[in-house]
Amino acid sequence: MFHQLCIFVFAFLAISKVEASSGYDFGDFLATVLGIGIAVVGILACLGNYARQKARNEFI
Repeated sequence: MFHQLCIFVFAFLAISKVEASSGYDFGDFLATVLGIGIAVVGILACLGNYARQKARNEFI
């Protein structure tokens, strides 16, 4: 479900015909979207690691 939502949002943003300012082109937009995606994945990975460590320590 999450992957489908991400694909839909990325496709919608990539296809949308929004006019950008003169100093902001598609490359900047793509770098921003990829940067946000990588940041979200990194945060979720850290939260998952924290949850696994916390669950492991509860059983000891």
